[in-house]
Amino acid sequence: MRERHGELFTKAQRFLDSATYGLPSQRQTQVLHDALDDWSAGTMDASVFDEAVDAARRGFASLVGVSPSAVAIGSAASGLVGLAPASLPDGSRVAVQHGEFTSVTAPFAVQSDRGVEVHQVEPGELADRAHAFDLVAVSVVQSSDGRVLDLERLRTLTPHAAGWYSSETPWTNTYAHPPQLAADARRFDLSPAWHPMLGAGIALPWLADLDMRAIERHCTNLADRVREAAGRLHTVRARPPPAGSPRGMRIRRRRRRAPVRPRRLGRISVRRHCRPESTRRRRRLKGRREHEHAADDRLHRCG
Repeated sequence: MRERHGELFTKAQRFLDSATYGLPSQRQTQVLHDALDDWSAGTMDASVFDEAVDAARRGFASLVGVSPSAVAIGSAASGLVGLAPASLPDGSRVAVQHGEFTSVTAPFAVQSDRGVEVHQVEPGELADRAHAFDLVAVSVVQSSDGRVLDLERLRTLTPHAAGWYSSETPWTNTYAHPPQLAADARRFDLSPAWHPMLGAGIALPWLADLDMRAIERHCTNLADRVREAAGRLHTVRARPPPAGSPRGMRIRRRRRRAPVRPRRLGRISVRRHCRPESTRRRRRLKGRREHEHAADDRLHRCG
């Protein structure tokens, strides 16, 4: 185990894919195991998950600098984003940033039968061209490259996906009609994914208590050093074997287990969990250099 800012984590060796999934702390793992045991034994009280929902809501609000009343929960980005296109009039024009996450753009694209048009705009042009559209759909932080957008306003939406958990007191208004919707952003809440919310109720308050500026400086400086070192390495390109060949199948299996996976837009995403130690960074660079030198040697012998 290793300690990071008051939480214990298992030593996942060479894990560089936190963009796909994060690693749980020991506390998260234990809470989830206890909940699964209660579920298996038939002793689970579903209402206790509200504590995790409230903790996650407060933690996220603190993390992004808003009131908890401005935070709605959902199990998928598209489920919450989908409220916006459902509110648009027929024939509306929507601007999205080129390379935007598909779960942001797809809910608008499927409204094409109502005449809703979706236009991709280059990041540097978005602010200047926004006035020509009825709505701009864009992530505050781009997952593909970390680009940050400064948002000045949000559109008021109708809670088209309102359900039993969109109430001020969900467990007492389960069969209420008309629905007793919450007065704040909780009116957009979707029924929580119970067990994942347990982890969120621990992770988000923990993250909110960290010094984000210090961590950002550490991570960006480390990333710059990795990119600088990687840029000095010689790249060897080789023709891949046929996909159906034995060697091709072996490579495919190894890629599934690889700690780094290729991302869209022709990029490779290397995202370390927590704060990587410099010794691990040096180990990755050393391994990369050894790989390049071995490849050069093989090409020399073949020549």
